[in-house]
Amino acid sequence: MFKLNKLIGLIFITILNLGCSPSVIEVTTPAVNVDPGFYDLKNWQSKKNMIREKENFAFVSLENKLYAIGGDAVNIWLADNDVYDTVTDTWSAKKPMSVNRGGLSAAVINSKIYVAGGFDGSKSTWYDTLEVYDPITDNWEKKSPMGTKRSSLGVGVIDNKLYAVGGIRSEKDWLDRLEVYSPDSDTWALLSPMSAPRAEVAVAIVNKKLYAFGGSNSNGVLNIVEEFNSRTNSWKTKTSLPTPRANAKVITISNNIFVMGGRDEKNKPLDIVEVYNTSTDKWSTTEKLPEQRVSFGAVVTGNDGNTVYIAGGMDPEHVIGLVKTGKIEKKQ
Repeated sequence: MFKLNKLIGLIFITILNLGCSPSVIEVTTPAVNVDPGFYDLKNWQSKKNMIREKENFAFVSLENKLYAIGGDAVNIWLADNDVYDTVTDTWSAKKPMSVNRGGLSAAVINSKIYVAGGFDGSKSTWYDTLEVYDPITDNWEKKSPMGTKRSSLGVGVIDNKLYAVGGIRSEKDWLDRLEVYSPDSDTWALLSPMSAPRAEVAVAIVNKKLYAFGGSNSNGVLNIVEEFNSRTNSWKTKTSLPTPRANAKVITISNNIFVMGGRDEKNKPLDIVEVYNTSTDKWSTTEKLPEQRVSFGAVVTGNDGNTVYIAGGMDPEHVIGLVKTGKIEKKQ
């Protein structure tokens, strides 16, 4: 049975109280229109299972390899750094992080993996830690920490800078904060906040704009969608998610963002996939995931740029280590 208090403690986030710029939030109230699907998400195949079953880990793709970092293996919080080779269908263990944590988030900048935030339930500790992993040397380097300890954040990269948004820093302290990290100066700067605090938010970047989908806060599971413009430091509310969800995963194809899985207001893991077009501000439908999942990892990779990998997470009853790959194709 999925437990909300566990999920709230684990996920992704970052922040800091430096250099606050003026906050500008443009709010509209669009209706939710769901068009027939323009894409097929299909041809799912099973791959080699993860080294261990886990959820709430960071998952990124880099040069034909997928990195599953940290996470929670049934209340055992991890520092693991497991690497999947998409060519050989094999997993290997690399050098772990300095601290055990789930609910962390990660992104790639200049072929290095930046890992932010997290939570260790065995110590009831939230982290402000930022670590950078170099796959070539198999070494970690600590960078300037975030200003607030937190987990359950979303992160994305624009112009080689790491943007970190939302999250939670104690059991019931949700955050609306957005900050940006510059690798060149090893510094964080505070930007305009979202319109509402939320953790378990899914983040995608399209055309140098950051999109934040769903999440959870004291009001429950959310359908909020907001777009952040890094040039103007402003947020704009977009058409809501057709299915409210928290801890979903996202991948992008061109101007389309696929929002996959997550949990609903009853804490039930979902298999629903909905596609948001950033150009039209409209939603469409596509095929479901092969199983219901929350707290899993998802990336798009491959030479064609349309191969999707999903890994781990939790189904309606168990933490799982299943890895599957599918294809995204335009409908004829």
